[in-house]
Amino acid sequence: MVTVAGHGTRSAAGSPQPQTRQIIASAPASRVDLLAGFPSRSMMQSCPIIPIIGTITAIGPNNLDKGGVLYRYIDIREKGGQVRRLTIVRAVQALAELIEKHAIGVFLFWERQGERRLWCVDRADGPQQVDFEAMRAFVQQRKRHE
Repeated sequence: MVTVAGHGTRSAAGSPQPQTRQIIASAPASRVDLLAGFPSRSMMQSCPIIPIIGTITAIGPNNLDKGGVLYRYIDIREKGGQVRRLTIVRAVQALAELIEKHAIGVFLFWERQGERRLWCVDRADGPQQVDFEAMRAFVQQRKRHE
């Protein structure tokens, strides 16, 4: 039984009377029952989107390439202190302009065909940019595979 103070009826004197509710909970027979309607881990596709919140700590060598910039690697230190190295990162010019050492923000990558494509940057100091062409390509690819 659970008593919820301040809710329910009022007495003749006008003071609130607590409402009592009975909560009945039953646990599933087993964990297998709980997961019965979901596909197994091996049946689910892994998500190719990599979101990282953190600070850029290192930027590897880069070259202009196909209307953007190709980085050998970008290191980002996450909030918990772990450094993630993303290798072979491609970014359109507008996003590449936001990639600077010590930049803090949210960085979204699309992992595909041996490279990571920078999809979105939302920096803590204000600048934001999205590669809508990459997003469109991702959605179209997902539709073809469904």
